Amino acid sequence: MDRDRPPSPITPSLNREQSFRIIVEEKGVIYAARKFYEPNLDYVRSDDSSPLLANVFSVPALAEVNSEKGEKFFADRDRWARESAFGMVHSISGTNRSRVAWDRLYGDLRAFNIIVCDDDSEEIGDFLAIDQEHKRVALIHAKVAKGSLMSASELQVVGRQVLASLVFCSSVAREPKIKRDRWATRVNANGVALNLNRVFRKPAGHTVREIESIAAHALSDRSWNREIWILAGNLMSRDFVEQAIRNDSSNRARQFLMYLESLVTGCARANSTLKIYCN
Repeated sequence: MDRDRPPSPITPSLNREQSFRIIVEEKGVIYAARKFYEPNLDYVRSDDSSPLLANVFSVPALAEVNSEKGEKFFADRDRWARESAFGMVHSISGTNRSRVAWDRLYGDLRAFNIIVCDDDSEEIGDFLAIDQEHKRVALIHAKVAKGSLMSASELQVVGRQVLASLVFCSSVAREPKIKRDRWATRVNANGVALNLNRVFRKPAGHTVREIESIAAHALSDRSWNREIWILAGNLMSRDFVEQAIRNDSSNRARQFLMYLESLVTGCARANSTLKIYCN
């Protein structure tokens, strides 16, 4: 950089490559970089697909979930596995038996060979999942509502957590501080200590400190693929949202879709893929 030369505005820089402006007569068409473009702003494409919902998956079991951590009925482990988000993640992490209602969440979650409950005042996410073979790491946020089918206000509660966690995902991300042996403690659910190890899934023989080292590497190595998941119990219905997209039914629906799209875009700009599992 020549410090003696004044900074150049962006327009002259662009004009070095394109020294003219083309105003296209046809509505909705623009010219840039020697090509004509027609932005597609429709939620439903000509092939009947809806890209906004490409990574939104319906999991019937999430309709049964009425508690995030299930601390009030943890003693009933079968109920805890069915009716709490934490119980569902723990069950999928540790069992070889797939419930039909878990749908694709079962296979998607078990693709990670390390799953840690990170929930506390120092959390990165409610759960941290690592797939060493394919160099993938997922920050998982669980949120349970009271039967909403499509509510921007409910989604934005967990959406704030999603956007905040991007600090660990972008190309200029800060490496998270993982306190030594924190994952060796028991799960604390809203002040209630559960008789449950934080490490839900791990390779045989791995110690907590080895997992800490693997996690630190996964979150600091830019060659790893990063994903952010939302486990949404009774927070949104994929079928209901798709109907709203196709019917273009109300301003309320448009506001919800706008917020959902902002989350997807925010994650993409931070080199991360947003995935939502809902009922």
